[in-house]
Amino acid sequence: MKKQPDKPRSRIIRNLLAALLLAVFVFVAVKNWASLRAGWEVLRAVPGWWFFVGACLYAMTQFFGATSYYFLALRKVAWRELYVVEWASAGINRLLPAGAGSMGVHGLYLLKRKHSVAEAVAVVAMNNIVSISTHLFMLLLVFLFVPQDFTTQQLALPSNTPYIILGLLLALALLFGIAKIRRIVRRFMSELWSSFRKYELRKVALLKSAASVICITLTNVLLLFSAIGAVGQSLPFITVFVVFSVGVAFGALFPTPGGLGGVEAGLVAGLIGFGVEPALAIAVAILFRFATFWMPLVVGNIIFLLVRNKNLF
Repeated sequence: MKKQPDKPRSRIIRNLLAALLLAVFVFVAVKNWASLRAGWEVLRAVPGWWFFVGACLYAMTQFFGATSYYFLALRKVAWRELYVVEWASAGINRLLPAGAGSMGVHGLYLLKRKHSVAEAVAVVAMNNIVSISTHLFMLLLVFLFVPQDFTTQQLALPSNTPYIILGLLLALALLFGIAKIRRIVRRFMSELWSSFRKYELRKVALLKSAASVICITLTNVLLLFSAIGAVGQSLPFITVFVVFSVGVAFGALFPTPGGLGGVEAGLVAGLIGFGVEPALAIAVAILFRFATFWMPLVVGNIIFLLVRNKNLF
C-alpha cells in the first residue's frame, strides 16, 4: 500500500493558528457570557430604521473606496465598474484573512483593464499605504484635541487581554516561521518601494485618494456614532473616532477574515473605557459589525457571483 505523504508544514501551522484563535474566542465568550446575553436583550430594542441607516452609511464607504482606486489607477478605468468591484471585494474580503480578498479582486480587475502585473500590484499597494498613512495622520490630529487628563486607563482593556496578546504573539511567531511567508514579505516590501517610484509624478492623485480615505473614515465613525445612539447612549464624535481607531487596531492584530473578533474586542474595550456599560458596548459592537461585516459578507458575495462572468475580474 502506498504511503500517504505527510502534510506540508505550512498547512499544519495554519491549522494550529485556527485552533488557537478558536480557543481564544471560546475563552472570551464563556468568561463574558452574562454580558453577551444582556447585549442581545439590548439589541432586541433597537429601532428597525437603524439597520437601513447603517446599510446606507456603509454603502457610502464603498462609494469613497471606489473613488480612491479611481484616482490611483495607472490606466483608464470606469468608476461604475470600480463601485461594483468594491462591493464584490468586500464580500470576498470577509472570507479571507489580512485583506487578501480585497487585494486579489481589485488586482484582477486592474489586470483586466490593461494594467501589467507590476502596475496592478503598485496600485493596490499604494491604496493600502494611503489608507494607513491617512488614518494615522487623522488619529494624530485627534489626539491633539483629547483632554489633558485623558489616560490609557480610559480604554479599560479586558482583564484577559494579556492572554490574548500572548496568543497572538505565538501565532505571529508561527506564521513568520514559514519560509514561504518570509519570502512573500520580502517581495511585498520590494513592490512597495516600486510603487512609491511610480507615483512620484502623481501627487495630486495621491491627495485625492487621501481625501477619499478621510471620507471613508469619517463615514465609519458616523456609523459607529449612530449605533451608539441607537442603544440610547451618547459620546462626543471625537471620542467615537478614538474608539473606532481602537477597533481598527485590534482588528489588524487578528489574522482573521475582516478582523473578526479583534474589531469587536477593540470596540467593546474602547466603549467601556469611556463609560458605556458592558452590555450596551457589546450591543453597539454587534450593530456596527452587522453593517460593516455581516451585511457586506452577504451582499458582496451575491454581487461577486452575479458579475463573475462580466469580464470584471
